Amino acid sequence: MAVQPIRACEVVGTISGNSPQTLELLEAAGQSYKAGDALALNAQGYAVKAVANGNAIGEAVTIRGIARKAGQNKASDGAKTLAYVPNDDTIFAMSVYHSTDANAVTALSDIGRIYGLFVDSNGILRVDKSSSPANAPKVRVLALHPGDAVGDKYGRLLVTFGLAARIKPVAVTVSAGATSGLSTTADPSLLGAVILGFYPTGNCDQHVDKIEIDTVNQKVKVTLNAAATAANTFNVVVMV
Repeated sequence: MAVQPIRACEVVGTISGNSPQTLELLEAAGQSYKAGDALALNAQGYAVKAVANGNAIGEAVTIRGIARKAGQNKASDGAKTLAYVPNDDTIFAMSVYHSTDANAVTALSDIGRIYGLFVDSNGILRVDKSSSPANAPKVRVLALHPGDAVGDKYGRLLVTFGLAARIKPVAVTVSAGATSGLSTTADPSLLGAVILGFYPTGNCDQHVDKIEIDTVNQKVKVTLNAAATAANTFNVVVMV
């Protein structure tokens, strides 16, 4: 089969037939991302490229949008930019990636599968057929791109993000002797998040009294009904 050029991620339509949903983001200073790049928010709430080139998009990343245009490389934070919302209606075309390059080909068996995402060494967001990480952003394959043949190397898949890209676990530890604990890293995407549930990842010697989003610290907070005898550890599942 043919070897296709590796193309930037692009919107090709919607399932509903409506216009793709967009949102306005405020860009961090010095951004030189390209159209089609995945965007996340930094600790101050400004839009940045989700991960550096040559990296998978892991579970610590929340994709807030797919850039509609290149970064403006401004000297200060706050320039307005537009991004496509990664939802279950907007259809994106992405080139295939695989950690074994010879396997970066499309197949009919891709349809319906859920895959992870990879930003290659040239900065292009691609569907990672070698990965379907449990807790990282993922996409579901709707179809193969009609412009490519089945089996093409670096062929494109038509995908949606859906809920798989918006649900993630957040680790929280309540230290021994404490009655509450916060997740480690401030995450602006938690503002407005919905808590879906939780599960212990280690010792749990007290009942959980309350789980909430600490909007001041941009973290998840777990409160116990009594002081922990030893460290209590949890994953709190949120939809951002």
